Amino acid sequence: MKLMMAFSKPNPQRISFSCVFGAFIWLASFIVCIKASERYPRSQEFDRIVNLPGQPSSPSVSHFSGYITVNQDHGRALFYWFFEAQSQPSNKPLLLWLNGGPGCSSIGYGAAVELGPLKVNKNGVGLDFNEHAWNKEANLLFVESPVGVGFSYTNTSSDLTKLDDKFAAEDAYSFLVNWLQRFPQYTTRDFFISGESYAGHYVPQLAELVYDRNKDRTNYPFINLKGFIVGNPETNDYYDYRGLLEYAWSHSVISDQEYDRAKQVCDFKVSAWSDECNKAMTVVFKTYREIDIYNIYAPSCLLNSSTSFAVNGGTAGDYLTQAQSYGLRRMRLIPGGYDPCYSKYTAAYFNRMDVQKAFHVNSIGPNNHVKWKDCNDSILRAYNYSVFSVLPIYSKLIKGGLKIWVYSGDSDGRVPVIGSRYCIEALGLPLKFPWRSWYHNHQVAGRFVEYEGLTFVTVRGAGHLRSTRPPLPELHRFFVVGETVDGFLSNGWRKGKVVDILENSKYLVCFDGENENEEVEQYSLRLHRDWVDGSWVPPLQSQESSSQVEKGSRELKLKIKFSGRASEEKFKKGSVVEVKSDEEGYCGAWYAAVVVGSTGPDKFLVECQMLKTDYDEPLQVETNASCIRPFPPETLKDEPFEQFEQVDAWCNDGWWMGHVSKVLEGGLKYIIYFRTTNEEMVFEHSKLRPCQEWVDGKWAAASKKSSPDLKSKEPKVKVKNCTLIPPKFSNGMMVEVRSDEEGYQGSWYTATLVGWAGNDKFPVEYQTLRTEDESEPLREHANPSYIRPVPPEIQRVDRFKMLEEVDAWYNDGWWVGLICKVLDGYAVYFWTTNEEMEFEHFKLRPHQEWTAGKWVASFM
Repeated sequence: MKLMMAFSKPNPQRISFSCVFGAFIWLASFIVCIKASERYPRSQEFDRIVNLPGQPSSPSVSHFSGYITVNQDHGRALFYWFFEAQSQPSNKPLLLWLNGGPGCSSIGYGAAVELGPLKVNKNGVGLDFNEHAWNKEANLLFVESPVGVGFSYTNTSSDLTKLDDKFAAEDAYSFLVNWLQRFPQYTTRDFFISGESYAGHYVPQLAELVYDRNKDRTNYPFINLKGFIVGNPETNDYYDYRGLLEYAWSHSVISDQEYDRAKQVCDFKVSAWSDECNKAMTVVFKTYREIDIYNIYAPSCLLNSSTSFAVNGGTAGDYLTQAQSYGLRRMRLIPGGYDPCYSKYTAAYFNRMDVQKAFHVNSIGPNNHVKWKDCNDSILRAYNYSVFSVLPIYSKLIKGGLKIWVYSGDSDGRVPVIGSRYCIEALGLPLKFPWRSWYHNHQVAGRFVEYEGLTFVTVRGAGHLRSTRPPLPELHRFFVVGETVDGFLSNGWRKGKVVDILENSKYLVCFDGENENEEVEQYSLRLHRDWVDGSWVPPLQSQESSSQVEKGSRELKLKIKFSGRASEEKFKKGSVVEVKSDEEGYCGAWYAAVVVGSTGPDKFLVECQMLKTDYDEPLQVETNASCIRPFPPETLKDEPFEQFEQVDAWCNDGWWMGHVSKVLEGGLKYIIYFRTTNEEMVFEHSKLRPCQEWVDGKWAAASKKSSPDLKSKEPKVKVKNCTLIPPKFSNGMMVEVRSDEEGYQGSWYTATLVGWAGNDKFPVEYQTLRTEDESEPLREHANPSYIRPVPPEIQRVDRFKMLEEVDAWYNDGWWVGLICKVLDGYAVYFWTTNEEMEFEHFKLRPHQEWTAGKWVASFM
């Protein structure tokens, strides 16, 4: 490590403090490096960025930068900036980003303006944290390519005269291979290549090179390439130029006469344009001087320019004049990936000496300073545009099984959406899902269409830069058994439930209203959400957490239950808790977990301590506060448990609620009955703990639930609710009885107790239900766990509120539901039947829960 300290106009009175302060900073950095080296190889630690000037103190960002040699003989090296994923970097894919131009910096645009976690702020005085950075979902690698861009350099000047697509791809491949040697932990990670503008050429050609060389593992290392992503990409010269001209006319940039003239004299299918075409297209680009070609509806940047936007010190008109001399096509001379104002800010920041030192830039010249530019104009002019179309590469890689995303901001005049549509249509891919809208903040944010192997997305109101484009798509989204999903069938999206996970990323789904299950591909499914009072339930961000559940593991599915109550306990990050499962077969089991963080109102991401993924890592799931409770206090039980006493039994890595069915061997062993699985199992005393209930923000010991009468009869108890209610009901008492019949689950019916039948059953006579012949009131025997007193009447004069739990009078009983719309009356959602119905105010009552022998109103 070379310690360099520079002082301007040294002052004897402050040198001592400066030296001490400098030594302190160096020592702190040294300590950070020592701690980090415990986790990272030494070769990586040399590239670690301790802190960039103006970097916000929080949140912490783990990033690296430096050089990777791509040609030892020529002294050619590419500069990179790498960000670890913000969470679980060991589980996230690796994403390489390239900006276009040719000649524009991926550091200055992609990393510092568009999708990196640290964005240069106005005037280049510091950095701001980017809340929408792509490293939320991937480990992000930015490289300045080809050589001569940004901080990348060569010691052989003739290299700069040989630049073309093949040269750039070979160097990028060499960079990638050597970078993975320096960062070997990413060698087996899923890998994606991405970029925009002229990177529409870089990205697929690099992907093809990786794809081809992966077949020759004797001579080349294997790189786990999964696909690529390109935004507003230059793809095929004919379609790109045709689209540019049509876009300019269709968006009122040029007149009908100018459009007709260009159409008449231009043949975009040839590389060399005629003089007439050059003149006609010059008119088009001169007209674009009046606005920002990269976002035609955005205001132009007026920095250092009074009448038009400046391009690296020159106007667009200057480049058109230069084009006459160089004989190049006009569009090539307007750099791709250019933002007129931000280029000023990034140039100011990256040309600071303190910034370059923190970046480990190879210093040259008398001032130990590199002159950094957002776009190298000499590369733009000298580049050999030898590839007319990369569409054949698309076809090849799609057949090879790679996935492709193409997205396009529909306000970009530089590489318009029209040209991209022409390119994709020319591929002739089979259509999977037709053109349809996608949404952001409940507004149409664009459209998308899916073909076999390729997805095309438009972004409404977005220009050429990534800063207004969609977030990184879900690269890993697995669903679990029991999860409610939408599946796209031939007639649109349909709601259903995952009933089984099959091989090859397929699922067995039971769709609502269908008797037979259907096999559905993973890409045809999305997480189901309900639109409630102007917001999605569950919220959109929940899918980020849900994507952490790995396929094939013994998943713990925590269904999110609608609840209008605020959580009683605000669980902080790092809190040790227990989490309840509602998955069929696991219902009522509690698992030890640690709160990772909050994902929304009353929603949390938790990491289970005993449940693992296939990769032997702790399983993370998202749930709401109603499924979380603090870790219960330890209660020692020296004396034997009693028959019918409620207990928690340790089984399958969690605590299962049950009750003692029989005491064996004088209290050393017990038969425990579990109502969720309707099973009995034998447990030793050490595997049991007294059952405790979390009620009103405090722990309460569950009652022993014993009765001399019940003990003498020793009934075989098979209840479907873990709360075993003792026989405290008297003959003639008015009660409510819960139904468990399919289609009626959760509904309560008023009844009268007419005695006790034994075997833990109570005969009841319903007040509103009749026999089939309607001749007399319906009578049946009910489990005590299905009986509760009639709730006290609560006069509700004021209106019910959104998301409030209520009981709705329907089909002669009270059905528990959730207010999902406030109308003249109300729309109530019933989760037991997945239906929504409208009710008047007098048909509803506040929902109350019978808990630990008392009534608790849900809205209180």
